[in-house]
Amino acid sequence: VTLEQGNFIRKWYKIFIKEKGQQAYLSNEHYNALATLIDLDPQTVHNWIGQNLMTPDVGVSPENTIFPPRLDQDAPTQPTLRIPNRPDTQASSEHSQLSKEIIRLINNHVEACNSKRAKTDGRRRVNSGKYECTFNCGYRTKRPFDWKRHEENHQPQNFWLCSICSQGERPSNFLVHRNDKLLKHIQDKHTGSTADDVIKSSEIAYKASFKPRCGFCGHDFEAWEERNKHILQHFDDE
Repeated sequence: VTLEQGNFIRKWYKIFIKEKGQQAYLSNEHYNALATLIDLDPQTVHNWIGQNLMTPDVGVSPENTIFPPRLDQDAPTQPTLRIPNRPDTQASSEHSQLSKEIIRLINNHVEACNSKRAKTDGRRRVNSGKYECTFNCGYRTKRPFDWKRHEENHQPQNFWLCSICSQGERPSNFLVHRNDKLLKHIQDKHTGSTADDVIKSSEIAYKASFKPRCGFCGHDFEAWEERNKHILQHFDDE
């Protein structure tokens, strides 16, 4: 289960519990429908929910605990809906040259970026405008450029791992998803180095994933830039 699929399941499950109540059980039909939406096997969805969302806390009595029903392995499942251009970051051949450590660093970085931020986190002097964060953190802006950069803060598309830090006498990992942050790091920590050369040697050949479907109209995207242009048009049309 990818990070994107897991986040979708969590949101779906919260809505389900809110509507059905804490004692509600998921039926085979629920698992099959959810699996179809995110292109997974129903048993995989069943196991993931049981491990991540339904594990009882220590001290909780059985009558107050939700356990997933046993999924009938022989039950017929609905045809799988293929969502086009869903990048598989773990299995992609484009990442075969990257070490497991770099993949781990990127996954941890993306997970941290996906964490919901408070509306008053000290970084937003202006929080108004028609362009609103699609990751529901509350951020708003009047400028498309700022909106695009904010969206990528939640769903990074490019990564740089400082080549000087990672190859020094005491190797360390300075990973960022914006080259302006790497530039500042170079100016602060590696004075005398040629910034352009360091930025070029630090860029990671990594194809990042993103939600391939528009939340407004259901349109499927081919690329990240297409996504941004399409969603901005929705905001402009309102």
